[in-house]
Amino acid sequence: MNNRIYLADGNYLHMSKLSGKLEDFMSISTSVWENDFCKSRQKIDGSICSECYAAASRWRKQLTTPLSNNTKVLTEKLYEVTDLPYVPTLTLRLESHGDINNLTQARNYIRLAKRNPHCIFTLWTKNHAVMDAAIKIEGKPENMICGVSSLFKNKVEKKKYPWTDFVFTVYTADYATEHNITINCPRKCKTCMKCYTPDNFKNKTEPVYISEVLKADANKIKVEGDS
Repeated sequence: MNNRIYLADGNYLHMSKLSGKLEDFMSISTSVWENDFCKSRQKIDGSICSECYAAASRWRKQLTTPLSNNTKVLTEKLYEVTDLPYVPTLTLRLESHGDINNLTQARNYIRLAKRNPHCIFTLWTKNHAVMDAAIKIEGKPENMICGVSSLFKNKVEKKKYPWTDFVFTVYTADYATEHNITINCPRKCKTCMKCYTPDNFKNKTEPVYISEVLKADANKIKVEGDS
């Protein structure tokens, strides 16, 4: 698959083929190294962002140019729905490396989902205030799933919005065991698809709570659904 998808003005977005937990998934992401919101969260002691895997990624050299290009394209110009590209996948992860930069990017992501009703878009974000502003303007497409990520391990993000489909929190094995937290996020997304299935979030008055065990503790606790 060609990793570039082209917009009407000749610009393109780079789609990354993911590995590890997200094996077989594609994503559109922006540069965590150029995102002021991400950089500010990385300075918060004890936060998930202070241990950002993407910021220290060994793939940085290969990703710098394509993710920088995505940042420029998505944050500087608001595109009409019909000017955005066709996405040649049935599911797409948004921001597997970084987070939303600004309102223009958030609105472009919503419009990209509108342009591609065949594809399920899932976004994890800590920049939920900007996403909230974008959804108030654009609405939320049925094929877009939006999750709020907790900033700290073992601490569920309390801020929720009408559009919050799930709240995603990382736990240490010891904390999860001590507090009877069910770890319901498996080691491979493609074996679960919980976060990529819109029916899982329909007609709910509360978001779904997704709990993942810290990667370093993966073998210390049972995951729901494991045999």
